[in-house]
Formats: sequence, C-alpha cells, structure tokens
Amino acid sequence: MEMLMKTQKIALIMAGGVSLGSYEAGVLTELLYALETLNQTAEAEGRPRYELDIMTGGSAGGMTAALTARIMMYDLAGRRGHLYKAWVEDIDIVKLLGDNDSSENALFSKNVVRQIVQQYVVGETDQSPIKPASFSPETLHISLSLSNMHGIDYQIPYFVSNSREEQSFMTTTFSEMAYFPIKKNQLPSQEEWVTIGETAVATGNFPIAFKPQLLFRKGTDYADSEQEYDVKLLSAGLCFIDGGLFNNEPLGEAVRLAREADGGNVESDRLFILIDPSINSSLHQTNISPEGSLLGHVKRILTMVMGESHAHDWLKAHRKNTEIEWRDQFARMLGHFIEHESFESNSRHFHELKNLAETIVAQKRSLKGEQVYPEDYLVESLDRTFQQAPFKEIDRRLATAEQADIKRELFRYLAFVLNNVAGLQKKASINLALIGADKNKLAGEQLNSFGGFFNEQWRIYDYRIGRETAHALLPKILGLQRAYPKETDATGQSHKDYHIRQDWRERFPTVTLKDVDRRLMKALRHRILDRSNSVMRDFGIPCIFRWLLKQFVIRKKLNTLLKL
Repeated sequence: MEMLMKTQKIALIMAGGVSLGSYEAGVLTELLYALETLNQTAEAEGRPRYELDIMTGGSAGGMTAALTARIMMYDLAGRRGHLYKAWVEDIDIVKLLGDNDSSENALFSKNVVRQIVQQYVVGETDQSPIKPASFSPETLHISLSLSNMHGIDYQIPYFVSNSREEQSFMTTTFSEMAYFPIKKNQLPSQEEWVTIGETAVATGNFPIAFKPQLLFRKGTDYADSEQEYDVKLLSAGLCFIDGGLFNNEPLGEAVRLAREADGGNVESDRLFILIDPSINSSLHQTNISPEGSLLGHVKRILTMVMGESHAHDWLKAHRKNTEIEWRDQFARMLGHFIEHESFESNSRHFHELKNLAETIVAQKRSLKGEQVYPEDYLVESLDRTFQQAPFKEIDRRLATAEQADIKRELFRYLAFVLNNVAGLQKKASINLALIGADKNKLAGEQLNSFGGFFNEQWRIYDYRIGRETAHALLPKILGLQRAYPKETDATGQSHKDYHIRQDWRERFPTVTLKDVDRRLMKALRHRILDRSNSVMRDFGIPCIFRWLLKQFVIRKKLNTLLKL
C-alpha cells in the first residue's frame, strides 16, 4: 500500500528555441497527456503517481512554462490545446512584421506576443478553475530567467590573506531569475497573472528582434545589492531582454527550488527533465584565421556568447553527479575503516576534527551572516546529510558496531569536513533526463531558429516531431515497463498529431530560406534596411551615404543571407 500512495515529483527545465517553441509545445502536449493518463492507472498498476511541481525556463521555454502553469492549474482538458494554438497557429512572420508597436530600435512588433500571453496566460483568471491536472501540486514553483540591461551591483567580501582583515570588491550581474509560487488553494489574482505574463514576454524578448521589456521588480528581488533600496530605479521600472542570453537552460534554479520544496535535500527519486530542441547541435567552426574580416569576427563572437549559455548547467550537473559518486565511494571506504578500528574516547584527533568542523562554520558565518549560518547550522547540516545515501546506511551500520557512539560521531564530523572541502555540502546526485532534438533535423532552425515563423507547415511538422519524440522517450524516462497508449481522437483513432506525412519527413529537415515565400523575405529585407537607416542616422552618417550603403552594401549582404 505504501508503494501505491507514493508520489514521484518532476521538475521541468525548458530551454529557449525561438520558433522551435513549436517543438517544445509538442513535447509538452505529450507530456501533459502522458502524466494525466498514467496517473489514472497508477494505483491499479502499482506505480507511483506523478506530480509536476517545478518548472523553470528561459526565452521561448520561459514563455511555455508560464503557459503550461495556467493549463495544468486551471483546466487541463480545456486548455492543453493552447500550446498548439500559441506556437503553431497564432504567430507568424506577417504578424511579427506588423506596423503596430513597431519601433525603430527593434525589428519586430511584440503585439502578437502580448496578444498570445493575454489570451492564454492572463485571460479569464478571474474565473474559478474547471478541472486542474491530476499531477498539479499544492504549490507549483515556476522561475523564469531574465537578462537585466541595467546590471545589479553586489559587494563581494574577502579576507586579506595575512591580516585576515575583511574587505570587499564590487561586481555587476546581469542574469537573474523571476520566481512565482502558484498555490492551488490561493491562485494568483488577475493582477499577479499580468505580472507573470509580462515576465514571460520579457524572458522571450530576443535582443534586437524586440525592444526591451519594462518590468517592475521589488527591492527584495535584489537583497544585499547596491540597488536594493534604489527607489528611483525600481519605481521607474527596469529594462530586460531575452533570459536565454545568459541562462538558456536554468537547471541550477530547478535544483535549488527542488531542494527547498523537498525539505533541504532533493528527494532521491525526483526527476529533472530538460526539454531543449537545440541541445544536440555543434557550433564548432574549423576555419578561423587571425586575418579574418572584422564582421566575421564580430559574428563569431556573438555566436560564442550565445552558445556559452547552452547546456552549461547540464554539463555542470553531470560533473557534479560524477564528483558525488567519487565522494560516496570515499565515504564508504571511510565508514568501513572506522567500523573495524578502535578509538580512544578522548582522542586528540577526534577533538581536532570537531574543532575543524566548527571553524568551517564560523568562517562561513563571518562571510554570509547568522541568517544563512545560524548557531545550530552544524547540527542541522549533519542531520540533512545523514538522511541521504550512502551516509544513512553507513551510520546505521556503525550504530551496531563496538564503540558505536564515538564511531558515529567521528564519521559525522568527517562527513561534514569532506563535503565542505569537496564543495558538496547540500549536494546530492540528481536524476537527469533529456527530451531533445537535433535542430538540423527540424524545419524551423534557419535564420537563428526564426525560420519556423515563415511557414505554418514547418511549425506543424516540428510540433508533431516533438510529440513523437516525447512519446518514444517518456516510457524510459518515467521508468515504465511498457509504452503507454497514444492519445486518440473522437472516433477512437490515433490522434492526428502522431501522423507525419512521409514527404514532410523527407523534405522539411533540409528546407532552406530558398523555400520561403519570396514576398515574406522581401518584407523582412525591407524592415532590416529601414532599421539600418535608423542606426546609421544615429551614428551621424549623412543621408546620401546612408542611401549608398543601403543600396550597394547592406542590400547585397541581405540578399545573400536571405537567399534573395
């Protein structure tokens, strides 16, 4: 019966992908269907029920996270189709090039994005939920990455090596997270949903494509910073651009939220699932020369900056899992050694080890303060550590050994020092899974992944590839013994989302900008030429030279880029 009542928690991390948000929408549509379907049969099949309680996202992934939160907490059956509508039907290049809200400091209008957020995230939030998802939690934690154009200053303390005198230096950060708890018994007000919606627009605010998004943040969002009490700045609002610029796959934030939600330690069976349509692709470039053109080097530097945010947290988590595995092996060796040795009750080494642990805590407290490291921190830290494997099992074994009390105490202090020396305090191995795609096999990857906005069939294809991929991978990710049934339509037949035309499979992965309607490409060229004129005017370039540059240099470059 205990197994039947168990709940397996899931944290989702959604990466950015511009028009490849259609792929993510397909993955999410399938995942939401799968969790709801599997929860209905969990008790009969002796499986745990699933609970999706954490979502983090950057750029398009952040927008999708906000949309998914609204779906699962209000009306899964009635709103799940909004993922398809938002990413396939309701957005295209014509609407993005619309003149309304067009600005000389951006290529595209944000009106269509605002309309989507208003309709599917903010709209009708004054009404009661109809039927939330069975996997919706009591509190859904969502966090969206942002890039703050102002920068936030922090004083970082350090000690002068010889005198131990504390000093500090200033650093400025530009990447931040916007966190929203969504409680089932006290859902956000419409005003709060407006804030969530505006933040979703900000995280997807691709630089240059859209003008910066104004958000009103609180001083508490910047605790201990130089701007925490800057009333003038905070009351005027801050400008933000695409959160994926610095944090495209906020896995670290998902782990932090999971640790808090799980009571200090991440539950051992919690799943972290990363959805990323672009992770399986290379940005390597072989032919780079010191004599290359200035423009070529600028383009490469921009690619490097953008590319550095991809898979960063994923690689870090994988490396941390490996370090934890090494630590656990060493801890087992220490435990075995202590179990079979004899120790004096007043051993000098024991007291030195205890003093070292207390010194570590005192040092941390002097840097971060008593709120972070209170008086009982050492005891609480040890209690948390010994709730996890392998420390819990080793402690249980030592409890039955001779000199049990001193051996258990000795091992506890050794474990504390080991974790702090290795930088693994509050760390545990996490279960990572990926639903990704080689973006070179998707239709919308051209033009820095804006290509899907030029053709609805391409977005449909990428969406269906997302559903197909998720259906194939989820049984293994969720630990199922067999595949779950596909969704059916009103006639009992397999849903159309699973059917991909063979000619699409053969042709769409190799489409290029040459396959785009020429009128659309010319409209984009016209917009870029118009904005380039504004930039040159800001640089003080005379009108005649602007015209010459546009007609004989920029237009030529654009024709090559856009295949015109």
